Amino acid sequence: RISLYSIVSRIEGSGAFTIRLLNSMTKAEARIYQKNRILKIENRQQKENLICERLTQRLIGAKRVIGYRADQFEVNIDSVWKDKRLDSIDFYFPRVVSKEKRILEFVKPIGWETGAYGLEEPVGMDLILPQEADLILVPSLGFHQNGFRLGRGAGFYDRAFREGSTKKMIGILFSELFSIDFPYSDYDIRVGELVTESTVLFL
Repeated sequence: RISLYSIVSRIEGSGAFTIRLLNSMTKAEARIYQKNRILKIENRQQKENLICERLTQRLIGAKRVIGYRADQFEVNIDSVWKDKRLDSIDFYFPRVVSKEKRILEFVKPIGWETGAYGLEEPVGMDLILPQEADLILVPSLGFHQNGFRLGRGAGFYDRAFREGSTKKMIGILFSELFSIDFPYSDYDIRVGELVTESTVLFL
């Protein structure tokens, strides 16, 4: 768990350093801190493989699942939805409808194209509402010990899943990044389960 320990950080635009307590970090500071840690994960591919295997076992029996396509700050789970053992599952992925209004829709892909933020987004017409999915896989920079998600700050996921059931939301994260203290609110989405390379946690 990441909390109560002092860290040294450089004040942006100067050569000075300051001591901050991790449990006093703002969300913006927590995001920067977690991004730096994610990029330094050792044996990342091996750990992602372990996460994907745990996740594959967890999803067996589901019918409709909302997944995601990862960038460098998220766990890559492409091998899960490509796994032949899960051929009976319909996977849906986020597509940006409006950057200005922070709106996503969830599409069963018949192809892929580069989206507004440089990520692969699904091409297709078969849509699903979050409440219609059996399970929702949630990427994150980190999670609070109570399950609240530390996102990027744009609010796409918070808006899309604000009425979603915590029980069907599965967070995906490297174990060494859990947990982190930050000032969450009721607007932040909360997962009920977390899959890491070493365990499955129910929060």
